[in-house]
Amino acid sequence: MPLSNFKQTRERNAKYLHSLRRMDCLACGISPGGVAHHLLRAEKRGMGMKTGDNKAVPMCDNCHKELHHMGDEGLYWDLRGVDAYDWANKNWEKYHGVD
Repeated sequence: MPLSNFKQTRERNAKYLHSLRRMDCLACGISPGGVAHHLLRAEKRGMGMKTGDNKAVPMCDNCHKELHHMGDEGLYWDLRGVDAYDWANKNWEKYHGVD
């Protein structure tokens, strides 16, 4: 019997998250951002399930709060002209040495 798409293995990597927290905020550029935001629409999720660490981006606390207050992650990034999903994928690959 095939496994449900819902039960996905999520990447977890504390060192990677630490490196994100030391980067500039992807939304406003403040350095260091200090927060690793897990993109909300990057993977299927269930109640209380974060996306994988490979789908996280650096943010400052103010922008992170603003994003969650806005409630529409896609619109938040569109208004800033940032493709956060593409950035997350490329940075994860770069971190792991994938060209």
